[in-house]
Amino acid sequence: MKLFTPGPLNTSNEVRRAMNQDIGSRTGVLSKLTKDICYGLMDIAQCGSDYTCVLLQGSGTFAIEAMITSFISNQEAVLVVSNGLYGERIAQICVIHNIKHYVLKMNPLCAINLSTVENFLLQNKDIKYIVTVQFETAIGVLNDIDGLISIATNFGCRVLVDAMSSFAALPLNYYAESLVAVASSANKCLHGVPGISFVLIRRNIIAKCNNRRTLSLDLCEQWKEFELNEQWRFTPPTHVLMALKVAILELKKLGGQKARLKRYTTLANQLVTSFAEIGIFPVVEECYRAPIIITFELRNQLNINANYLIDKLFKMGLVLYPSKLSNNNTFRVGCIGEINESDIDMLVLSIKKVIS
Repeated sequence: MKLFTPGPLNTSNEVRRAMNQDIGSRTGVLSKLTKDICYGLMDIAQCGSDYTCVLLQGSGTFAIEAMITSFISNQEAVLVVSNGLYGERIAQICVIHNIKHYVLKMNPLCAINLSTVENFLLQNKDIKYIVTVQFETAIGVLNDIDGLISIATNFGCRVLVDAMSSFAALPLNYYAESLVAVASSANKCLHGVPGISFVLIRRNIIAKCNNRRTLSLDLCEQWKEFELNEQWRFTPPTHVLMALKVAILELKKLGGQKARLKRYTTLANQLVTSFAEIGIFPVVEECYRAPIIITFELRNQLNINANYLIDKLFKMGLVLYPSKLSNNNTFRVGCIGEINESDIDMLVLSIKKVIS
């Protein structure tokens, strides 16, 4: 199968091969593996020694929920800036854990409006945290995190970022005063396999946190156990960790974040150009896109349903996902993972066969 999806993605033979061995969860080998991965992730981020990395079992949403519940107290108000499904998920986490919050909803086809955020903060002086998504995967919209961080700094707010589909591809300014935590997972732009998520967090923040809302999602306790005993509190996904280490090494060998972004850009440009030749166009304006996930619309003249197209392509061994736009004949295509130019060509030819 070729996965043109937001993740899990196609992985390299070396990443898959790394899982073909067993290691003990309470051994020095596992402790070293954990350290190597944390240092590798911090090196990719270029976040500096003011940060630490906390690994967590589970999908990216586990890390987001852990980040929010571990660092935000009941006395602090949160602004959730949402322009899509994953912003809404952040708000849902706040509701479930009874965290005081505001939700500022934006147009899902555009980047977050910074002026609107600024005006909202002027009217709500109790906000101490802002939580948002760097790249909204549901449709494929890139938000101006640097601009948001600048506003947050002016208002004395701390920023938590969901970088699930952007980490290892899109840069972040970790040295900005108000950015304090960033969450992501192994199975997106890192090209690892599912099962590991992580949070990069400022050391001065995690050292002081004492919120105890959950047991297994408590990042502060997880960090303490790593720091004091070099152990996971609960059973670690050992095979996934081995795969992630190889994925990190492959990324470094290929040139790191900048090289990965350049690679994605080449594939995304090829995809958009080739699709335009058969009458399929992006729904998001170029200024709001990033070469990670692109949502396309099947216009009426093509006379084909997106779900039908997705089903036909699946039978050919090509996996696409529908978009999260309601009442639209749209689908998403990922430019990430272990795919190349010939894979894009194959996808385009297969779509031509279906719509002909």
